[in-house]
This record gives sequence, C-alpha cells and structure tokens, in this order.
Amino acid sequence: MPSLVPLLVDDASEDVEVELPGAGPLAVDFQREIEQQGFTPLSISISHAQIAGGLTGEHRDPVDRMLIAQAREEKMALVSIERLFDTYDVRRVW
Repeated sequence: MPSLVPLLVDDASEDVEVELPGAGPLAVDFQREIEQQGFTPLSISISHAQIAGGLTGEHRDPVDRMLIAQAREEKMALVSIERLFDTYDVRRVW
C-alpha cells in the first residue's frame, strides 16, 4: 500500500469506512479488525445499488461496480491498485 493511504486513514478529521467481504470466518476476522482499527463499516444502500446498476462500460464485475457506486455516492476515495476505476470518475488512491 502506498504511503498516501496511511495518511488518509490517520487523518482524524475523516471517518474510514470499510465494506465487509462475504459471510464466514473471514468476515468475522475482518469485522474484528475493523473494530480494533476504529473504522466505520459502510453498508450497501438502495441508492448505492441503483447507481451500481446504472453504471455503463465494459467492466461488469458487480463488486467493483458497487465499490464505484459507494465511492461516488459517499464522495470517498477508493483505495485500489486497479486502474480500471479511473474510467468511472472516482478518486482512486494507490
């Protein structure tokens, strides 16, 4: 992870919101880590789903589309190495 990401996470003026992966042991471990780090879980809303469903473009991965929708709707940076997010008008860090 690049050095800019910890700076964003350490900025006390902003909440850090995290989307949980699927159910199971990984989600339980991830939930514990989120709580220990003081992050705020980001739930999927109806407006997130509507935005994700309305996205155009060739990239059809539903998880990526949801991340794009959440970043747009919540006006948040998306932390990812994936350059494909740049074509969807979101602020990408990494």
